[in-house]
Amino acid sequence: MAKHNIGPKNGMWKGGRSVASNGYVLIRVGIDHHLADVRGYAYEHRLVAEEKLGRRLRAGEQVHHVNENKSDNRPENIEIEPSQFHHQAKHRRAERGLRVPDAPNPLIECACGCGERFPKFASDNEPRRIINGHRYSGERNASSKLTVTAVRDIRRLVTSGKSQRAIAKLFSVSHSVIGRIARGQIWTTVDE
Repeated sequence: MAKHNIGPKNGMWKGGRSVASNGYVLIRVGIDHHLADVRGYAYEHRLVAEEKLGRRLRAGEQVHHVNENKSDNRPENIEIEPSQFHHQAKHRRAERGLRVPDAPNPLIECACGCGERFPKFASDNEPRRIINGHRYSGERNASSKLTVTAVRDIRRLVTSGKSQRAIAKLFSVSHSVIGRIARGQIWTTVDE
């Protein structure tokens, strides 16, 4: 490319602003800028975040779009999260029931009925109901009535084409339990 066709002199010039394939807006800042890529472009939301903070972003800090529109880089739509963990929490859906960053991890009683207490959320912030290795008792989980052998037999019957309703009746469990076994959601009788 000839030097006289660089930047504003190029017929394809769009004012130094473009949208990347990931949906984020890129701004031409020059290759000497600390946020620039090898072409001299930086993500606009990171530039706005630094301007809003009055300092450079620290290692690990993440920029969050409040309305989740990647191209809306107004300062009031930009939040700075201290870590990727905190940023991911902003995108969680409430129905998952995961632990919110910096929230307490309360002690709960094991649902198997043993009386032991343990933190509700595991290290991956997923909620737990029982201690690993314990089984649900009684009607709390119909699959707990099944042995490992029974689960294998149910899987074999499902793959042979037998009706799931008939299998449920044969093993005295609900049709939904048979469906969960067929989909691979129940492997053994232990819910970990």
